[in-house]
Amino acid sequence: MQKKNSICYLEITDADIAEAKANGTALITESIVRPEAKQLPTMSINGNEQVVLDIESRAYPVEQRYENPDRIKQITGQRLGADFSFITINGENHPTGYALANIVSVQTSKGIVQMLKVDDVAVDPENRHQSTTGLQILRELFTRATDRGLQGITARARESTMYRLLKSTYVQNIIQKIGYELIDEGIDTTENTGEEPYYRIFIRKRLEEPAVTAQ
Repeated sequence: MQKKNSICYLEITDADIAEAKANGTALITESIVRPEAKQLPTMSINGNEQVVLDIESRAYPVEQRYENPDRIKQITGQRLGADFSFITINGENHPTGYALANIVSVQTSKGIVQMLKVDDVAVDPENRHQSTTGLQILRELFTRATDRGLQGITARARESTMYRLLKSTYVQNIIQKIGYELIDEGIDTTENTGEEPYYRIFIRKRLEEPAVTAQ
């Protein structure tokens, strides 16, 4: 029997994705969600900021890129940012995507809690396993947050990347299955400066009060 609140890892193949697309069905079944999975191959972003910029140059239009390694260093240099930011690699050690994240203190009605703040998630468009990689990155973020005992994840999600992934039926089913819930607060009107909307997202353990203010 699986322990209460234990994490479920997503293992998914290209055949699973192709079948789901052909049938128009949600990509989530008991056979896909398993209690164990291989560790996602990653490498540190520190010292590899140019790799992130290279993926960005292919994934985003100019106005939506960081375009400056110092901005990436600022994120990874924040509290435990180096522990939660990573670049994913394939079997040939070729970069396939990245996540930029760090720990923040969040005020809730029950006091201040620690959550994982995700600044950005992107998959290289040249990666032919984009769907799988995006799900693997999300899984890895959940794993690291859970291992540190964090209360959930907060994010400003880009509409075309992380927001689209999080709002998909199969990802929402996974979030519910591991004892969390997704709270969509809509478009973040305070910081949207480009053409693509960003959304305020909270993923928290169920039965807890929603986060209201991040510091």
